[in-house]
Amino acid sequence: MFSRLRLSTRIHLAVALPAIALFVVTAGHLDGKRRQVEELGRVRAMADLAQVGGALIHRLAVERGTTATFLGSRGRQFRTEMETARRNTDLALNTWSHFVRGSQDRGIDDGLRQDIEKAMGALGRIDEQRHRASTQVVDLQAPSAYYTDTNALLLRALMRFGRVSTDVDLATLVSAYVGLIQAKESLGQHRAAGALGFSAGTFDSALLQRFLTTVGAQNAYLAQFSEYAPPDMAEHLRSLRASPAMLEVERLRAEVARTGPGRPVAGPGGADWFNTVTQLIDNLDAIAHTVEERIVTTSEQAYRDALAELRLTAALTVLFLASILGIGYGIARGIRDTLTASSQALQSLAQGNTRVEFRAVDFPGETQPIYHALVTFRESLIGTQRLTDELTQARDELSLINSRLEQRVSERTAELRLAASVFENTAEGIMVTDTQGTIISVNPAFSSITGYRADEVMGRTPRLLKSDHHPAEFYATMWDDLHAKGYWEGQVWNRRKDGEAFLEWQTISVVPDQAGKPLRYVAVFNDVTELHHKDERLRHQAYHDALTGLPNRSLLQDRLGHAMDLAARDGGAVAAMVLDLDNFKLVNDSLGHDVGDQLLQEIARRLVACLRQSDTVARTGGDEFVVILADFTDAAEIAHTAERINLALAQPLRLAGQEIHTGGSVGIALYPQDAQDPSTLVKHADMAMYQAKADGRGTYRFFDPEMNRRSATRMAMETALRRSLQAGDGFHLAFQPKIDLQSGRTLGLEALVRWTHPELGPLSPAEFIPIAEDSGLIVALGNWVISASCRQMRLWREAGYAVPDVAINLSPRQFGDAQLVDTIHRHLDEAGIPASSLELEVTESTVMSDPEKAIATLERIHALGAHIAVDDFGTGYSSLSYLKRLPLDTLKIDRSFVRDLCTDAEDAAIARTIVALGQTLGLEIVAEGIETDAQRDMLLAMGCTVGQGYLFARPQSPEEAARFLAAA
Repeated sequence: MFSRLRLSTRIHLAVALPAIALFVVTAGHLDGKRRQVEELGRVRAMADLAQVGGALIHRLAVERGTTATFLGSRGRQFRTEMETARRNTDLALNTWSHFVRGSQDRGIDDGLRQDIEKAMGALGRIDEQRHRASTQVVDLQAPSAYYTDTNALLLRALMRFGRVSTDVDLATLVSAYVGLIQAKESLGQHRAAGALGFSAGTFDSALLQRFLTTVGAQNAYLAQFSEYAPPDMAEHLRSLRASPAMLEVERLRAEVARTGPGRPVAGPGGADWFNTVTQLIDNLDAIAHTVEERIVTTSEQAYRDALAELRLTAALTVLFLASILGIGYGIARGIRDTLTASSQALQSLAQGNTRVEFRAVDFPGETQPIYHALVTFRESLIGTQRLTDELTQARDELSLINSRLEQRVSERTAELRLAASVFENTAEGIMVTDTQGTIISVNPAFSSITGYRADEVMGRTPRLLKSDHHPAEFYATMWDDLHAKGYWEGQVWNRRKDGEAFLEWQTISVVPDQAGKPLRYVAVFNDVTELHHKDERLRHQAYHDALTGLPNRSLLQDRLGHAMDLAARDGGAVAAMVLDLDNFKLVNDSLGHDVGDQLLQEIARRLVACLRQSDTVARTGGDEFVVILADFTDAAEIAHTAERINLALAQPLRLAGQEIHTGGSVGIALYPQDAQDPSTLVKHADMAMYQAKADGRGTYRFFDPEMNRRSATRMAMETALRRSLQAGDGFHLAFQPKIDLQSGRTLGLEALVRWTHPELGPLSPAEFIPIAEDSGLIVALGNWVISASCRQMRLWREAGYAVPDVAINLSPRQFGDAQLVDTIHRHLDEAGIPASSLELEVTESTVMSDPEKAIATLERIHALGAHIAVDDFGTGYSSLSYLKRLPLDTLKIDRSFVRDLCTDAEDAAIARTIVALGQTLGLEIVAEGIETDAQRDMLLAMGCTVGQGYLFARPQSPEEAARFLAAA
């Protein structure tokens, strides 16, 4: 029968039969592994059931015990504990019910399901039992019997857990677990019986029997647990049985047994008994949870191992079957492929295909002669075709060479045309010379740049363009580089045909012959004259002041550093003068920035005229100039130069139709005695300039170390002032009253800030106010004064004083603060003080520094309701036109006019004029610095009725000022 089959079919059958036999054998093994996996799945489901059911049994046992204690005490004890136990039972019951509803998907069998249904039926009566127990219309032992029966049904369901698995380790753990939960239940029954007896104070016969009977069951179940439990858990149980709680329970058992039925029993109350036994049950429950977790872990691991083994067995079975089938298929295919390869090779060779490949491995055993015959046939055919191919190749190579020659000629022609086009049309000038320097060719751009036509330069040398800007060494170096490197590039000054010099960027290249010797020189150049001029302008702008044309700070630093280096080398000296113009800001603000710029330009011209050509004068910003002097004989020569500068600056000048008087303050520092580096030298000269300005302006001062010390002191003072402001510490207010000169009545107070330095103690305002103004801290300090003054006015008002106006001085910087009006408004609101109680004083010079802005700010302050006074009136340059526009209430005569009022006719005239002006404008006039009766009387005679000064009172503390308020 098999002989009629095809060869390939017979081979396939021979391979398939062993595979079928292997499949039958492994199928049975796979089925066994499958059943093991299903069994372990049921174990996992039962483990879940045990956890949920065990928790419910535990909660029912607790509820049983609390109910027994409640009933045994005739409702006097444990009602709260019973209600709590019921709520916990309900939570466990809900979890149980949810688990049971999903048990269809958990692999639970019918027998277990019937047990669960019986338990659910009993649990359905729990509310009825609870009601009877709560109303105490039930036999004392009836609830305990209900809970015991219900737990027995649940335990019956859990007992099936021990019959699920055939795995020895799991079965041992489950047996231990079943014994433990039965022991817990037995101990719970024992707890309930004891709670009834101890709560009632006696045990009847039935109760005593139930109490003592449960002890034997407990011991049996615990022995079962100890037998099957792992050593660590068994040891835990032994420790528990030896615990004080267990010993106390055993003592009470013995006491009850000795007392007998119906007699009063000596021992704890029902609650104490319940709590003691509950502690033991909770410890057993903790062990039960540990066993549950061990069962879950073990079952899950066994399940995973069995599932992995099942998958491995299945994979190996498939692999073995595939291997057998693959080997058989490979044998059959090898025979078929050998025959097919032979047939295809013969067909290819017959068609003249000599590239066909044969592999000896495809012709095993008896088929090797076929392979050798095919190889011989192919080699013969290859020899024939090789001759044909060589003839064809020779013909093709001749054709390719001819084509390449034609392409090369075409490319060279295009290159020549492109080179000619570039030569004629490029923007760069091109000049070609021979090795003797004779010009043989130029392009149109050459003519455009130089002005020479081509026929004018042919046969001549490039020397016709020479500008004489470069020495002979320049050209010698050019030719040396050209011969050494084969090219040269750089800037060259040449001359056009019209004689104009121009700067070109030129590149000269050597064109060698075949031997490598120079054949031609080609020069390519651009006209960069305009770029050169722009670069010079930019360079000048980078190092010079745009307004005056003088060197700026950068160039000053370079020159000063260079001068100091030369002086150090030659043993000479260098002087740095810092010059600051007086009253420049006033001119700039009053006459405009254009006039200010013209003034700076004129000052620059005068400074240059005062100095030698070797000296340097620079403008470093604003109205500040710095002069560098070197090569002088002594300090007297420097002083003479400073005097000459001051004299030149003091000369009036006329700008914008007005005669302007200005001057300067000069500070001088010398190298090497005053500083060792440019920055420090200029800084010391700047210190000397400020000293000159402080000494009266229009003069000069040499630097001395004391200035540096004062600067350091000033810096330390600023730091201390800043820290005091940040900490809000060290400042306080003093108040000087304003007096009615006729009646002596107090009309108002002026708030004056005082500061106690943390190290130097109390300081005069003259010592720290200028520092605060220069550093900008005056704004924060002034805001503190406003806030503190408003708070003090509120305190005086609360104390019952009639508080008059309080005047506060605004510094120039504070007056310029954009937030000033909002700050005043906020502090008034916070203190609850009306704005009409506040008078704000600004100096005349502050107002006139920017009249329009000052008017706008004062109008906003006036709109709040506050009063406004101009302080130090008569010391500035007020314009009556501006004065009429200011929303003023008060003019204050400066103390400098009051001091010599009785002896200086000019001061008296000024004071009289101020009084008359104030009366004309309807303003109150206040005189400052009154120290004598004569001054007061003379002011009264002029019509000034209000004043302040040491004649009446010095600045006083708030407490001392209250004395004036009381008399007001």
